[in-house]
Amino acid sequence: MRLTLNGLFESNNRRSESAEAEFVINDVTYMTKLTDILEEPDFTYPIGSGRFGTVYRKKHRLSGLVMAEKIVSKGTANLDRYAETEKQLWKNCKHEHLVNHYGAIDTAMNVHLYFELMNTCLEKLQERLKNRQGDNYRFPEEVLAKVAYSTYSALWYLKEAHSVIHRDIKPSNILVGNDGSIKVTDFGLARKLVDSRAYTKGIGCLGYISPERIERTREGGYGTPADIWSIGISVIELATGVHPILSQAVRPNGDLVELDILVVIVDQAPPRLTGNRYSDNLKNFVERCLQKDAADRIQLGESHPFLGRVPTDESMLQWCTVNELLV
Repeated sequence: MRLTLNGLFESNNRRSESAEAEFVINDVTYMTKLTDILEEPDFTYPIGSGRFGTVYRKKHRLSGLVMAEKIVSKGTANLDRYAETEKQLWKNCKHEHLVNHYGAIDTAMNVHLYFELMNTCLEKLQERLKNRQGDNYRFPEEVLAKVAYSTYSALWYLKEAHSVIHRDIKPSNILVGNDGSIKVTDFGLARKLVDSRAYTKGIGCLGYISPERIERTREGGYGTPADIWSIGISVIELATGVHPILSQAVRPNGDLVELDILVVIVDQAPPRLTGNRYSDNLKNFVERCLQKDAADRIQLGESHPFLGRVPTDESMLQWCTVNELLV
């Protein structure tokens, strides 16, 4: 018997339609098929995309909840590993500063992951703030503290509760909710720690990776201080409106070359915040995050005066609303 290409597509479509998974929404369990995931008429286009997946706004027919759907294609070792990591880690992780995960549907060609629908990411929020304020760009320190504290708390939970390192902390993976909450997303590059160390090669976005992840040996590995470095880089970028690593690596013609970025991270002094515009607490927090020696960085769970300046979700929402930063 010969299987035609059309027959293969029909078989995959039937498998996709019949695939069913358990969704937990507001403590209620729903057995859900892809046919229970509905398009919203005014949101048929992607609301986000990255190297490994595309995000859409969808509605869960059985509960009426509007959700974010992330579709990760299968077909290569990297994509399959990424999809499986996302699916398995999100299933077990619950924290106030991680986006809520509702369920995942695994089909022949894709993994469909369903999350709490947030409003925007810090990368897009920063761009809007730049457009509104221009040369007067200012990201308030109390908002930076909320970003740092929320991210720091999420990473501490991942380490303590699940022995997991995130490995891809950056503004595009830190989301802002319609209520002003700050939450971390994207577990695709996350890995389990072995004796508090990770040994795999996954790099993430070059501008945010720590020196030891570039120089690591298989014997030494690296740990959660690598994520602390990423927080420090993200905080400087948001505070100044300029990426502290990429701005040093850019060539006169505007090109960015991977090797140049790596050289800046490994060979140049770590970036710092300077001047009277920033408080001593903020400058010290950044300095504690951005130490070349991972052992010298602030540790997850360690307190810092800068992290005490955290506004409420309501205050965060008010600032976003006044500056027209939400979608």
